[in-house]
Amino acid sequence: MPVSKLFACAALATAVLLAGCGDQAMGALCAPDGAAPALRPAADVAKGPMRVFWDGSESIAGYVDGATDSVRPLGDLQPLLASHAREAGVQAQWLRFGERITPLPSGSGLASTGFYRCGQQANCDNQESRIDSVLTRIADRTGPGLDVVVTDLWLSNTAFQGSAEIALGQPIRALLAKGKSIGVIGLRAPYAGPVYDVPGVGTHAGARERPLFILLVGSRSEVLSAYRTLSRSGSPALSGDRSKFALFTPEPATAWLGASAPVQTTGDIAAQRLIDGDQSEALPQVRVSLDQLRTGQASLRIPVVADARILPGAVWRGKLGGQTQVWRRAGGCGAGAWESQPALSGAWRPDGPDGATFTLDGRSTAALVAGSDYLIQGQLTTNNFTAAPPETKWMRDWSVSPDRARAVSAASPAFFPTLNLAAFAEQLEAGLRETTPPQGLPLASLAVLVRVEP
Repeated sequence: MPVSKLFACAALATAVLLAGCGDQAMGALCAPDGAAPALRPAADVAKGPMRVFWDGSESIAGYVDGATDSVRPLGDLQPLLASHAREAGVQAQWLRFGERITPLPSGSGLASTGFYRCGQQANCDNQESRIDSVLTRIADRTGPGLDVVVTDLWLSNTAFQGSAEIALGQPIRALLAKGKSIGVIGLRAPYAGPVYDVPGVGTHAGARERPLFILLVGSRSEVLSAYRTLSRSGSPALSGDRSKFALFTPEPATAWLGASAPVQTTGDIAAQRLIDGDQSEALPQVRVSLDQLRTGQASLRIPVVADARILPGAVWRGKLGGQTQVWRRAGGCGAGAWESQPALSGAWRPDGPDGATFTLDGRSTAALVAGSDYLIQGQLTTNNFTAAPPETKWMRDWSVSPDRARAVSAASPAFFPTLNLAAFAEQLEAGLRETTPPQGLPLASLAVLVRVEP
């Protein structure tokens, strides 16, 4: 007979852990405040419009002129982004940016050179690409929704006012501090035409390929959903041999382990079904002998390899750490159903530079009391990120600094790098470091429901 049927609603003090009385609630975990989202009822996901900021500078026309029969990035991006908005069930708002940000009428010819070489037309605005204004507009947004920026990210003196630390760093830090994620897709795109504002040169001719970028800003799920749409679209311009991706996010991993956590036990630790129903798969449930834990005859270990759970392109490498939260079951399912307890001491044990093991033994469970039921939650974290992480190496490889621009232009490479892209990467890395909470970013999260017996 399921545990949920063994007790009346008034007698839930021994880890039946149900959400409330009545058949409808039977089997759901009565999780305390602060428990992982996976242990609580799913919250409604708010949606907002997708805004697409499209670089209207004259140099973008080179991607149109250089497009081949199969590799046509601008021609593919417009319908792919429009389709993504439709499939997500949100409205798409299109905006052009140069020195100003202006609405784009639907059906604008974004894959035609006339859009960028507007000459003497009124409001042409194709001489500057003020990326700082775009990032500030995105950072000022309230409410949900994905922001997309299509641009060459050519960070010349006209790309922003003031220093990079203020013009770029401030909105980047503001976004990350709000819990937003920032994805950077880089494409090796065919190109034909001049490259303007090359320091020490002026205008460079002869580039046959240049980087083209898609910035994705929003919740982690919004950014990853858009990245999947583009990377799996089948567009030759977005194929794996032409594209790179870096992700700056406060959630760099698929952190939740759930009941799939690789539990290793010794001694008198046995699986015991303490809850039933949908939440029974949310976490391991065990019975432990306190005496065996204290005498070293029993232990529970969950080894975690950090990089096995990292999202594509996510910047995360740094010092590993760990934290725990503990709640003791008091009874009922309302306020006071759980009593917060001191964190476990030494529950996370390092396994070299790339992982750690969550451990319940005599040392870490010294404060537990026999005859009690506990929800024990652990989180492996990362902090103090390494400088120049490998996930952004491609951005440095695709970058040229102002003092090197003349020499690179003289060498006339087929793939002409982007001005100050490395500085942009540094601002993103610095923003992630500065907005990371003291406990670090989560790499793996787990919970164990424990019945402690003598």
